[in-house]
Amino acid sequence: MKFRQIHKKLFFSFLFILIFSVSRVFGESNFSAERLRQACKSYVESVTGNDVDITIATNIIDQSFDNDNIIAKFKSNGSVLKGNTHIAIEFYNGQELIKRLEIPVRIKVFRNMPVSARAIRKGEEISDADIRIIRSDVTYLRDDDLVDDDYMSGKKASRNIPEGVILLNNYFAPDISISRGDKVTIIVESGSVRIRSTGVSLQDGSIGGFIRIKRDGSKKIIEGKIGPDAMVYLKIN
Repeated sequence: MKFRQIHKKLFFSFLFILIFSVSRVFGESNFSAERLRQACKSYVESVTGNDVDITIATNIIDQSFDNDNIIAKFKSNGSVLKGNTHIAIEFYNGQELIKRLEIPVRIKVFRNMPVSARAIRKGEEISDADIRIIRSDVTYLRDDDLVDDDYMSGKKASRNIPEGVILLNNYFAPDISISRGDKVTIIVESGSVRIRSTGVSLQDGSIGGFIRIKRDGSKKIIEGKIGPDAMVYLKIN
């Protein structure tokens, strides 16, 4: 399951030209409340995807304008286009903004999510049989929390997980890139100077974490950070 990141800190704008050009063909300058409500729903779906439950305020009223060349733009802050929020409807005559409405909406966002098929204990390895894919409400979850279920099998639980809960990234122990007793390459950096040596890891570690190492030919124990290449980096100022 690949998750499209939909909540970026950008300002989204969508113009429903087709909907409102129909009014102009007949010389109308009226936007009915029902048409505005439907257009608002279409706008939300265009930004968040189709699997949403949208409740739009019932206090939208018909909008009338003397000029028949009015167009409407729907805008929102994309980073909060879920939960309880607002959609702005701006009415323009050419480049001139002549009216702006703030419409309260409640948006529930759903995704097909991996859910625990049984209670899983801390330290247990996850198998495909432990996972069910269920349409779930992810309105108040961050994109970074969501798990790609294609890569879950074989991971170990970092906590006790009850049955029937959405499986999130922080429920699993990070993949170990270096195990205790592994032979490792050590890169010591001092300014522009880099010295390469080897040693033995004294503990398990994952990329981005720190581990203790005993350098070959020395009893000295050092601590370094595991890089993306699985080498251990130590900086000396």
